[in-house]
Amino acid sequence: MDPEATLRLAQEMLDEGRIEDSREALDNYWSWRDRGGFAPENGDERAKRIGSILRQHDMADRAAD
Repeated sequence: MDPEATLRLAQEMLDEGRIEDSREALDNYWSWRDRGGFAPENGDERAKRIGSILRQHDMADRAAD
């Protein structure tokens, strides 16, 4: 597991509009952290920011339904 690469992937997928792929990468990152894996520089903060954007996307989808 490379947490830096996983966060980059989560951000890239988000930027490309691939929401589910971004969510999967972010879930992998948090699973890594939950198991005691190290965080890259500002990793948790970046992960929280990506998660926040994903939640906003979810709310927008629900509002559109």
